[in-house]
Amino acid sequence: MTRKTVNNIVAIDDFGRTIGPINGVKKDKYVGLFYFAWHGQFGTQRKVYDVTKIMRDHPDQLFTTDENSPIAPLYNNYYFNEPLYGYYNAADPYVIRKHIELFIASDVDFIAYDFTNSKIFWQPLYTMLELLDEYYQKGWSVPKVTFFTKRKCDILISDLYKNIYIKNLYPHLWFTGSGTKPYIIAVKEDVPEDIRDFFNIRYPQWPEEEFRPDGFPYVEKVRPQRLYTNLVNVSVAQHTGGAFSWSLEGPHGIKRISWGRGYTVKRPENGNIEAIARGDNFQEQWDHAISIDPEIVFVTGWNEWIAGKWYKPHLQSYGNIPYWVDSFNTEFSRDIEMTRARGYVKNEQGKFVEEGYGDNFYLQLIQNVRKYKGIHEGIIHASSNVENVYLNVSTKKIERNFSDFTGVNHYKLAKPVNHITEIRVTDDKENIYFYIKTEKDTVLIKHEKSNLMNLYFGFDMKEKDSFHSYKYVANRYVGDKTTSIEKYENGFVKYSEAEYRLDKNIMQIKLPKNLFDVEADFDMHFKVADSVEKEDDILDYYVSGDSVPLGRLSYLYSRKKQ
Repeated sequence: MTRKTVNNIVAIDDFGRTIGPINGVKKDKYVGLFYFAWHGQFGTQRKVYDVTKIMRDHPDQLFTTDENSPIAPLYNNYYFNEPLYGYYNAADPYVIRKHIELFIASDVDFIAYDFTNSKIFWQPLYTMLELLDEYYQKGWSVPKVTFFTKRKCDILISDLYKNIYIKNLYPHLWFTGSGTKPYIIAVKEDVPEDIRDFFNIRYPQWPEEEFRPDGFPYVEKVRPQRLYTNLVNVSVAQHTGGAFSWSLEGPHGIKRISWGRGYTVKRPENGNIEAIARGDNFQEQWDHAISIDPEIVFVTGWNEWIAGKWYKPHLQSYGNIPYWVDSFNTEFSRDIEMTRARGYVKNEQGKFVEEGYGDNFYLQLIQNVRKYKGIHEGIIHASSNVENVYLNVSTKKIERNFSDFTGVNHYKLAKPVNHITEIRVTDDKENIYFYIKTEKDTVLIKHEKSNLMNLYFGFDMKEKDSFHSYKYVANRYVGDKTTSIEKYENGFVKYSEAEYRLDKNIMQIKLPKNLFDVEADFDMHFKVADSVEKEDDILDYYVSGDSVPLGRLSYLYSRKKQ
């Protein structure tokens, strides 16, 4: 049932690109994500610095060489933008749960922890493994785990071996690909000889190094990307100029141009806002990878977010200017995880007041994962003889109460009032029937607007006059025997009513087909949301409350003639 649930996830992004259903995934095809766990783990930085905000509010301060600048001091870590989940600590279990649920929905097969800076971040790692196991035990196909190292491989791999592998800790979560040995990315000669044979060791291929067939690259600075035996890298952007920030301010006043999020071979330029937000660079990389059809596609990356502001005036090649290498601003960065800002927005004076990409890169990831390894033949449509069941990927709903990146502030969110566990849908000639089950007795608020157990649905993913494809919402105004149906007409307005029934933890809603011009064949996409705090912000459906499925994702009920 978990596989069928994921197969029937659908969506549409801001550019009209759709995610359709699949009938499963191909065997021996794997998608991995470069994953980072360093946020808040150094314990020394007590303030957040955000390059996008500094460029907007204090552009003259960004490249200052003043170590004590209150705006942009040297030798601190800087976010390229604000993440949707805030400037979080990588050990925050609320965020880790969200990541796992997003990965399950996208059919990501493994995550590779970035330990290339010679340090293992144990608390986030142990929390991730514990929670991955929780979802695994509930039947979900969770991503497996491997580790990307470069320096001090003798120490790091020994520590990982001693604390995870020799203890046989969660062996079902070790990424082995199509083989039996756990993958590890390390310099083989530096791994202690007595444990080398335990692993499938791949060389950590840096883009400037000579090509090695056994390489495992985190980024490629050549186009198109090369095949490393069975693996191709796909990245969001590439720091071909040496440091991403040198695309704006280079050494000795000479820019060194990197390939930003909008750069492609067909249009080899930066700065095109639509191309940046659309992810043209990312798409070109994916198109090439899919054409090669390797065993593994390794994607850079999920959640790097930060980079240090460095300054080396004693080195001639670096010039008398600070720099950021692996991440800088929204254009010159390579994360998929959602930004709080949905896009690029200007005020009346033509100044950007918002810069981001929202969830577009995440949805783009799902689109391409399905192109690469999805099975599109033989999709099974709904049958009126059975109830079609859709599960909540979330295994448990917890409150959020954890320190941020700095350790100074806390992020807090309440649990949802209702934790939805499953949704069943069926139909007959006159009606569409929803059966919604919650973990405990369902709570409703009657005779006033409520954000509890709201059913969003639509019949055309590309409906322009809609709330992100949802033309209707039911159950925001609940009566004693009937509940509201609202229709989106430049905002939701009262439309009609539907009968409902509540029995302990089961709510049933009957939607008359004649209200929606539904024919014998129809596609209906839907979600149920509870306790979402910002109902008008589609991105908050990834963050607060219980949204089934998350964010802008929907489940599909497809009725076709048998």
